[in-house]
Amino acid sequence: MGAAIRGGFSSLMGYKRGDSKVAKNSRLRLSQKFLADLEEHYNRIGHRAIEMVFQERPAEYLKFISGLLPKEFELTVDNALIGTTDDELEELIAQVRERRQRRIALGSIERGESETLN
Repeated sequence: MGAAIRGGFSSLMGYKRGDSKVAKNSRLRLSQKFLADLEEHYNRIGHRAIEMVFQERPAEYLKFISGLLPKEFELTVDNALIGTTDDELEELIAQVRERRQRRIALGSIERGESETLN
C-alpha cells in the first residue's frame, strides 16, 4: 500500500506513468461515476436545496442561474417588415387604420374593441 501512495493516483488505478490510454479511460470512468453520483444526489435533495438557496441567498441563486446561461445569444428574426422604409411603414399603418374604420362603420366591430389582423 505504501508504494501505491508514493506512486500517487496512477498507482492506485493500476497503470504506469506514460500509459495515457489507460489513464484516459480511468478518468472517463471516474467522470461517469461522479456524474451518476451527482445525479442520484440531486434526485434525492436537489429541489429542496435549490429552494433553500433561493429563499436564503437570492443573490447567489441568481449568480448561479446566470452562470448556466450562454454568454452570447444568437438571435434570428424572421420578420417581413425588416428592410421596410419608414414611408412604407406609415402607408401600411394608414391602410390598417382605414380597414378598421370601415369595419367599425359596417358594424362588424365596435370602437375600442380589439381585433386580430389575421
